[in-house]
Amino acid sequence: MYARVATFQSDPDRVEDAISMVRQEVAGATPPGLEGAKMLMLINRESGKGGERQGDRRDAVRK
Repeated sequence: MYARVATFQSDPDRVEDAISMVRQEVAGATPPGLEGAKMLMLINRESGKGGERQGDRRDAVRK
């Protein structure tokens, strides 16, 4: 298993906007070459701190 992990700090007042944006980006059909890839996003709505993990396949985490 391979994973790419990123952390971020966001304005707590804009967290819901950021969550909506991510949901829109990942909705719909899976792009060719990313079948089986997964994404997990964790965020503290009060502080705006969060992180995401993407992966499962080596080639998927590079994109």
